[in-house]
Amino acid sequence: NSCDLVFVSRYKLNKRPNSSKYYDATLMTSHPRFPVKEEFSEEISCLSNQFVEIYNQSANAESYELDQIAGIGYRKALEFLIKDYLISKVSEPEKIEKIKKNHLGNCIKEIDNPKLKKVAERATWLGNDETHYIRKWGEKDIKDLITLIRITVGFVEQDILADKYLDEMEEGRKI
Repeated sequence: NSCDLVFVSRYKLNKRPNSSKYYDATLMTSHPRFPVKEEFSEEISCLSNQFVEIYNQSANAESYELDQIAGIGYRKALEFLIKDYLISKVSEPEKIEKIKKNHLGNCIKEIDNPKLKKVAERATWLGNDETHYIRKWGEKDIKDLITLIRITVGFVEQDILADKYLDEMEEGRKI
């Protein structure tokens, strides 16, 4: 299908070996870019609509090669996801306010699931690398951060769904 839109692309030409006439072209960039919006499950969207919004804005920044700010946005998205997840587990107003005011690292310490806690912690480490002058995890990059956030999303989604089905299907009720 034709997109019917105008675009401009830049290629790098490399002379073919053993040829004086022929070149190979490598696509370097193309504009405008149209970022694809990441779709999240209903459970995640309902839990933290702000996470979804911030994550997608970060993905947009990344698609426009704004790599110096995309990672910072992903780190912010992670914070909203974790805090909204923890807030969903409590009902006392003072606990909710404590979660909102607390640093992300302290909030992660409150997570019950040990694997989720460890994955979210590592995502935070990489997210912090995106905000600081000196990187502690130089061999890791934004793709690793995104992977850890996606794993965190998966754990959170599984926990929400598990709670939902456990609540709907009480023990002792048999047909």
